[in-house]
Amino acid sequence: MIKWHLRWLDILLVGLLGVTIASAGPAVPWPVAIAGLAITVAGYGLVRPHLSLTVDRAMRWTDLAGTVLLMIGVAVASYADSVFSALTAVVCPTVWIAVRVFRRGGVIATIVLVALTVLAVGVRSATLHTLAHDWPMIAVSGLLVLVFSLAMGTMVHSVKRWGAERQELLEESQAAQADLAESYRQLMASLPPAPELASECPLSARELEVLGLVSDGCTNREIGRRLFISTATVKTHMEHILTKLGATTRTQAVLTAYHEGYVRPAEADLPA
Repeated sequence: MIKWHLRWLDILLVGLLGVTIASAGPAVPWPVAIAGLAITVAGYGLVRPHLSLTVDRAMRWTDLAGTVLLMIGVAVASYADSVFSALTAVVCPTVWIAVRVFRRGGVIATIVLVALTVLAVGVRSATLHTLAHDWPMIAVSGLLVLVFSLAMGTMVHSVKRWGAERQELLEESQAAQADLAESYRQLMASLPPAPELASECPLSARELEVLGLVSDGCTNREIGRRLFISTATVKTHMEHILTKLGATTRTQAVLTAYHEGYVRPAEADLPA
């Protein structure tokens, strides 16, 4: 399972800020650079509290305002020095998550972001009268940044879709488990009362605990979590239970234990 932690985005932003500032040229107009970086950080601060890969998250006005500030901030900082265009590595995935409610919002925002950044670098180069020499590099760099940003956005979009599909499968699995539990409850209710213990129970106390949780509809992982044992240990217990009871399935094992009196009706019934 992929877990989403904003601290990694925070670390990436702080790291890139440090690297770009350290890599800036000697002739950087620092007031402009600092203003651009401040706007970028302010935009990130607006969208960060509500960044989430949750599919049904509604967009807030702070998401739109923060996205605009992020774009402007990177463009202003890139005007001061092209090295600051590296901030798109953080801004791009942030924007893709923030403008999630638009069908093509991520693509449009990425194109606008890269266009503003390239334009800012070009204007700065023209101001320094080096555009004739720099424009091929600016164009190639802009194209590479665009491809990288779209790739990053596609990854974010894929994770979002994966999360949505996983949630749907989980809900379907839970519904199926509930239906199976109800069918199992009705089956147990239709059986005659379990007799008193007819013979010595071949199962150990731990195996009875495992079997009792199986009758509650628990999966191996849930059983392991409740009994503080590994899933592999649960599987081993189940193999022993099936062998001792001469059963081939978990349900057959529960029914056999019920008929033999090893498991009482109250233990065999599934909770609602």
